[in-house]
Amino acid sequence: MIRPWHSLYPQGVSPKVAIPNQTIYELLEGSVLDAPTHKAVIYEGKELTYSELKTACDRLAAALYNRGIRKGERIAVMLPNSVE
Repeated sequence: MIRPWHSLYPQGVSPKVAIPNQTIYELLEGSVLDAPTHKAVIYEGKELTYSELKTACDRLAAALYNRGIRKGERIAVMLPNSVE
């Protein structure tokens, strides 16, 4: 389906994107394997590599697990749209 904004895309940029059948965490793991020292996050002068981002995600997952949250359960994150 062609949308009006597609005409504004630079030449060579397709409006169709192949979305892999993977979780966000699996995509992060792949990025760590491919480019562990590449920048994943740049925000207000701070930078995190893919490896550092995965470590932070793993630490958060462990903290949630230690609070009794298990795989398949849902939580809500109520924060403004920011890195935190």
